[in-house]
Amino acid sequence: ITSFKAKDGIIEGDEISTGESSLLLQFDNGVVVKIMPKSTVLVAKTGTVFDLEEGGILSRVPETAAVSGYKVRTPDSIIAVKGTEFGVHYENGKTKVVVTKGIVLVEHLPSGTEYEVPEINETEVNEQKKTGPLSEESKSVMKGFSELTYTEGIDSKSEEELAELGERLKASDVKKSSGRMTLAEFREKYGRLDEIILYNGK
Repeated sequence: ITSFKAKDGIIEGDEISTGESSLLLQFDNGVVVKIMPKSTVLVAKTGTVFDLEEGGILSRVPETAAVSGYKVRTPDSIIAVKGTEFGVHYENGKTKVVVTKGIVLVEHLPSGTEYEVPEINETEVNEQKKTGPLSEESKSVMKGFSELTYTEGIDSKSEEELAELGERLKASDVKKSSGRMTLAEFREKYGRLDEIILYNGK
């Protein structure tokens, strides 16, 4: 087991496991990848193909890099892009895909079903091809990632600059809520909300 430090490189065949913190990777082709906390990812091809075994991975792929066949694979799905920003989460045998920019092509391996997920939509990958608008949680996760931009000349950054980048990465992780739902989250989970009557009459 090796701990990653700023400026460390990865190579094909590396397996990355994150604990309570996320990991931000950037590649010479302009691709930026964030591996979410409590995730396991195998680097199948450096900078272009990642196997997500558990947890989440967020990707920003310039159109120039998409030509090289950028993919995220899970045990039951393959997600391919043509220049986009998207997230993939795999948990309990299910793959969820969230797209904030561009279009991704998903393939559900058990059924052989392929379909596109358009911008500002998400899907649980299966044979039903159902997509829908982003949830509030997905918007929050992707907003934090969108604010992390490609950093030129990372090898020449000082310790202070790297520490600042680390703080930005930490701040981009979504904090778990206290358990109380916002009105928007309540509506999204339970549908239309017409009236609430409290016991004290207010």
